[in-house]
Amino acid sequence: MFHYRGLKDYVLNRPFRGLLARCDHVIAHNPQAAERLRELLGVDPMVVYDPVPQYRGELRPYAGLKPGGYLLLPVSWEPDEPVSVFVEGYYRSVLPRSGIKLVVTGDYRRRMREYKRAIRAARDAGMLVFTGYVDYDRYLWLVKNSLAVSALTTWEYTVLSVIWEAVAYDRPLAYSDLPALRDLVGSDGYPYDPGDPESIAAALDRLWEDSARGRLELVGRRLAGRLRMLSAESVERLRSACLGEV
Repeated sequence: MFHYRGLKDYVLNRPFRGLLARCDHVIAHNPQAAERLRELLGVDPMVVYDPVPQYRGELRPYAGLKPGGYLLLPVSWEPDEPVSVFVEGYYRSVLPRSGIKLVVTGDYRRRMREYKRAIRAARDAGMLVFTGYVDYDRYLWLVKNSLAVSALTTWEYTVLSVIWEAVAYDRPLAYSDLPALRDLVGSDGYPYDPGDPESIAAALDRLWEDSARGRLELVGRRLAGRLRMLSAESVERLRSACLGEV
């Protein structure tokens, strides 16, 4: 409603601005979005984070990958995801030389030019896996069994769903160093500039160093514990507000 990425976003979302003033409760997914809504519309949003998913049922393995042997980059192949830059940063890091593959999910046919740029950035094609679309139970296997997960975006006001999927399995997180994600993840993750391959490489090197020293799992559990509490508290505030208790 306030952060347009193009004409289509503007046409679809602009009419809703006037309706927000009539709402009993306005919800934002992070403090940065809430502040922007206050500035633009004069409303007072409540920050409510996504609930941490509770997954049940059997997961299906992804053939050819061993648990802990890959870094997972889940993307939707949207314009905010510079996949080719991340691929270049990965190859500049220590991970491929250490036998850690890069697995990129999502239907790359949506952005064939970016996919081809990513392929050209690859220095050893055997270390780079593009899954294409995968069923959700197989995707969750990829999340659960990854060395770590990366949250890639260049949009300032978004909190990606992959963060909560990683938290569900206590996976460590590398992430784009943008205000909304920095505020949420902070020092419990590995930030990088999504437009700078050297910054990406440095973040992945720090991640690998912590893995080699036995610290990586602790970082993942610490982030997961904090975000589970933050999410639950925000959802409880929303429940109380809807019941008129606050």
